[in-house]
Amino acid sequence: MTYEACLAYIHGRPRFSSRRTDLSKVERLLERLGSPHRQGRFVHVTGTNGKGSACAFVASALQQAGYRTGLFTSPYLVRFEERFQVNRRPIAPDELAEIVTRVRAAEDQLEAEGYDGATEFEIVTAVGFCYFASRHCDYVVLEVGIGGRLDCTNVIDTPACACIMPVSFDHMKTLGGTLAEIAAEKAGIIKPGGRVVVSGGQPDEAMAVFRAACAERGAQLIEAAQLPVAPLHMTRQGSECTIGGLPLHIPLLGRHQVTNAAAAVAVCRALGLPDEAIAAGIRRTDWPGRLQYLPGSPDLLLDAGHNPAGVATLLDTLDTLFPSVPVRVVMGMMHDKATGVCIPAMAKRAVRLYACAVDWPRAMHPDELAQVAAPYCPATVCTSVRDALARARAEARPGELVVVCGSVYLVGDVLGILESE
Repeated sequence: MTYEACLAYIHGRPRFSSRRTDLSKVERLLERLGSPHRQGRFVHVTGTNGKGSACAFVASALQQAGYRTGLFTSPYLVRFEERFQVNRRPIAPDELAEIVTRVRAAEDQLEAEGYDGATEFEIVTAVGFCYFASRHCDYVVLEVGIGGRLDCTNVIDTPACACIMPVSFDHMKTLGGTLAEIAAEKAGIIKPGGRVVVSGGQPDEAMAVFRAACAERGAQLIEAAQLPVAPLHMTRQGSECTIGGLPLHIPLLGRHQVTNAAAAVAVCRALGLPDEAIAAGIRRTDWPGRLQYLPGSPDLLLDAGHNPAGVATLLDTLDTLFPSVPVRVVMGMMHDKATGVCIPAMAKRAVRLYACAVDWPRAMHPDELAQVAAPYCPATVCTSVRDALARARAEARPGELVVVCGSVYLVGDVLGILESE
């Protein structure tokens, strides 16, 4: 298969299974492929917000400690290959094509035997496990897709360390309508006898679920919130602080990244990494699209947060680092997100909002987005992401900030546009 044919095959698979009751389907596929999910050591990370940043911190620290480190994340920003990285280098297109060809052959055999076909994420997860096994990774940092208990990544045995980042409301149709129900799905990655780092910032009802799950399964609970954090100095270039006695420069913006970094420190210490490798790894972490500040004319701030907690974090960062700066907001969202909360919150902070839609089936129509924003600020309906970005930049006055937010896919499109420039 060619690279283009591989991407068409993956994206042509159904997104969701109509019978999502266990992990037997992806386990069967992986067994046909030689059980690559049984090879190497894993750091398994779930949560609603912050899990990608935590994965990036931990992967960078493992690499600084001398380990060949795989990183599996979702979704991607600009290129599909970003989902599979070894020592922060994405998989090569020809290598991706070779592995997808093997996965498809195994999947075709199973379908011929009468088994249900695999979903897109099941195929992607199988590709990831095959790639990391072929590269003989010492560790793989594995980000959960949705939830935890029934997520395809949860086919692994007890990981070297599991990590649960802050839980909030998202994917309620799949995970449940209360924080306790959502937390129970996330707690599905807690395995008997394992080590589990739970980040700070957890709601009380979620924390109760995690404590009970660890007690029931005999897992060691490590609460990252117990690591003392010294007075914090935040700038537009990152944060300086001391976490658990370890002086750190955190290059990712926002108060929440201190919480994420504390969880990463706890995970790395549980793995036995030296403090100097942890500090160097966090200092060298690059994680685009998450409160990514790009100085220019005008300045840009790109953020992939797409739920109420993510938007609250973005607004807190604006209040802290850009307190009196007028903001022009380029915004697009998926219609199945909490649009009635997120859009007004951003519109109240904006001098103008530019509504656009990414090329994605679940994208909210820009007319509808602008209507939600209009009671709070002037709103412009744009024909495309490129049009919205161009208008916001052209109309921005000296000293104003252009914020791009509301969707991972939107931020990825904007990064692609900026890269082409």
